[in-house]
Amino acid sequence: MCRLLVVDCVPLPTLSICLEAWKSTTCCSSITGEIYVKNGSNVTMNNNDIGTTCLAVTGQSVGFTSMMGIFFDSPGTNVTITNNRIAIVAPVRDSYGITIGCSASTNIGFEIAHNTVSSGRGIFVEGWNSSSSPGCGLGTVHDNIVTANEALTVDGPSGGYTSGDPIGIQVRFGSHDIQVYNNNITVHSGPGVCPVHFFTDVNSDCVSQGAIKLMGGPAAANITASNNTITATTTSASFPVSAIYGDLTPPDPGVSGFFNNNITSNGTIVDVTQPDGCGNYWTFKENTFIEAANPMNFVTFHTSWYCNPGQDTTHNVFIDNTYVGPDINQDDINGPPTGAGDSYSYFIKWSHQLKFSNEGELYASFDLLQRTWL
Repeated sequence: MCRLLVVDCVPLPTLSICLEAWKSTTCCSSITGEIYVKNGSNVTMNNNDIGTTCLAVTGQSVGFTSMMGIFFDSPGTNVTITNNRIAIVAPVRDSYGITIGCSASTNIGFEIAHNTVSSGRGIFVEGWNSSSSPGCGLGTVHDNIVTANEALTVDGPSGGYTSGDPIGIQVRFGSHDIQVYNNNITVHSGPGVCPVHFFTDVNSDCVSQGAIKLMGGPAAANITASNNTITATTTSASFPVSAIYGDLTPPDPGVSGFFNNNITSNGTIVDVTQPDGCGNYWTFKENTFIEAANPMNFVTFHTSWYCNPGQDTTHNVFIDNTYVGPDINQDDINGPPTGAGDSYSYFIKWSHQLKFSNEGELYASFDLLQRTWL
């Protein structure tokens, strides 16, 4: 179900939607999107308001919505989602302001840009199948402002969750050839930090796995996050927060990764170990890592630790990053092995340029220093 269904469509009119109907005891989790597009090609979704007009209508600063704000289901080619303003809360976990999902490998040619999203989770691009199957491809997610604040929803406890999981931008399950850049993303963790809005919400506690989360896998080539500004903070050491998360193993070491981002956190800046998967062969290059005030179990700039039982976290590479804060020399390996076969390794590298003068000038770039942990 949806409120606006478009199938194989052309450019849409500008819409202003205030969503206030879902205040009874009947939950609307079966409604997949406020604007739902199935198999659409040559679609432009531009300059819509979803939930942002509700303050004047209902006194609420958000709309009470279905699972997604804008949802493209198995699109064709040439999709543009731009200049939309979305402020929503949803009745279930894993609800995003903007979602593109593909049932098979599709080189869409999509752009998600200049949107302002405030929701439980922000922007999502994924395949429908698994990390080993190809999914959505060929797109950009750029110049968006995203604030994620997922509370614990009614379906959380049945899945074993005790808090919400705000995620800013996520690319996963075989998505490939996707660049995430120039976004401004804010996520928080802590008790009572993510407000209860929906009538089915259980509590306002939240633990964020990442402002940006990229998932590798055999088909997940050429996925990058660059030039983003990220703030990820927590108010309690018992409620960890992660700024960026490299999940599983990309097929193209040195290509997929996180580049030239400006990241501030008082928790974990770089994460490669979460229950969703253990990160290997990710590249973190020319980022600025900033330790925020009031560190809470601060895990600094090269976080590698024993991951899920029997799984490795190896060959992650940090190149030419800038470190700001009192703990810049701290490398954190947290926790004992969680199972037989666990191992970790990572590399820290800096490149320097030397200038030679002999019958002209030759510039040579090389790794001056490499620190390796195995």
